[in-house]
Amino acid sequence: MRKRLVGSFVAVAWLSVAWAWAAEPVSNDQATVDAEVPAEWRGRALLTKPPDIVLRKLPDAQAPVAAVLPAGIWLYVQRVEGDWFSVRYGWLRAADVVRDDEAIDYFKRQLATAETAFAHLCRSRAWLLKQVLDKAQADIGEAARLDPQNARIFLARARIAHAEQRYDDELAAYDRRLAHSSVPTSDHGLSPARLSIVARTCAPR
Repeated sequence: MRKRLVGSFVAVAWLSVAWAWAAEPVSNDQATVDAEVPAEWRGRALLTKPPDIVLRKLPDAQAPVAAVLPAGIWLYVQRVEGDWFSVRYGWLRAADVVRDDEAIDYFKRQLATAETAFAHLCRSRAWLLKQVLDKAQADIGEAARLDPQNARIFLARARIAHAEQRYDDELAAYDRRLAHSSVPTSDHGLSPARLSIVARTCAPR
């Protein structure tokens, strides 16, 4: 029985590697960056400034809207056309995003003007990127207080739990994220991400 569990764990873990945390754009997107992307944006993680920005399928304000909403997830520039950036899921304007190295100060200013769940969520993501976990946790707690049904907040909580190696909490956060989202899981890769957590938590100890 133990051998069967070990075999199942290895198989599940191997399958999950191909999807490795596809819940949002991650740094391996940088491998496909166009060489013409300006140095100031190359390799930088970006967040949208307001929560209502949509991605377009083409670099045109009248182009169809892409399926994935970018609010609160990291984006990476792959191509540039004029003032438009191509990221993993579509196109958006440079003026609508803030870089990772400026995100904490930017959302601090936003919070000084008006306290919103979105600003706390984004600042939490920026703290987590810097591995300042206590501040990331504090901000995501405030985001959850202001908007307790926001599915992206559960995703952020899962990321923090993963960084702290609290895998049971990570799994619970992903489950709550799925329960509160109308977005198909294939759009964010949450099912494979959850699968890899299940593999770890179910492994024989």
